[in-house]
Amino acid sequence: MKTLCIILFVFLSVNNIFGQKSNSEKISTESTSIDFTETEFRGFKYKGIVYFVENDMQTIKALKKGKLFWEKNVVLECEKSKSSKLQIQKIKLHKGYLHAIYGNTDIWIEPVNGSIFICGVY
Repeated sequence: MKTLCIILFVFLSVNNIFGQKSNSEKISTESTSIDFTETEFRGFKYKGIVYFVENDMQTIKALKKGKLFWEKNVVLECEKSKSSKLQIQKIKLHKGYLHAIYGNTDIWIEPVNGSIFICGVY
């Protein structure tokens, strides 16, 4: 039983350490706008906070000093448009808010706490 606990602990530790490495290597420090159809970057860093999209292309995460600040699955939180592809195509900071686009749906997110305040079809 003790061995099983040690193996589980090691597995979870390694997964947490190396699990996000691929996304953290694809962070832009020069731009505050990422179009996933045009670049390999998965997010950007702005004022000490890293905003990036997970591999599912539906979840946006914010990390501050390497720790999870907030996380939102914008496709689940917003009304799903039948005509849109259910994955984020673009994220950008615009007028102090994080703006995400999937299909023909706009999502405006408060970058400090991750609350969605506008979600609609354009």
